[in-house]
Amino acid sequence: MKKFFNITIFFGTIFFLFSGMVYAQEIHGIRESMDWEGRYMGTLPCASCPGIVTILTLNEGGSYTLTETYLGNKGGTFHSNGKFIWDKAGMCITLLPSTKEDKRS
Repeated sequence: MKKFFNITIFFGTIFFLFSGMVYAQEIHGIRESMDWEGRYMGTLPCASCPGIVTILTLNEGGSYTLTETYLGNKGGTFHSNGKFIWDKAGMCITLLPSTKEDKRS
């Protein structure tokens, strides 16, 4: 019985600590609680090609650069840049391109 009680206290304490950490991030948002500036890379699904290699670079000053490369025979690379803004909660960003047209290479 004592062993069960100790395990319950242990996991209860761990749960309490982690729930406090998540709560703190929800209050402050990602903008204040993380180092978000940097380079993000990944391959997005594509209906007509094997994938789209996407590279997004976020700068501390609120600017971004986005490069999208379509894989396969109909491949092409698209570049865009501009500013980004945070939502009120500091959890999501919205990209605001500097031009309405994509720069193709």
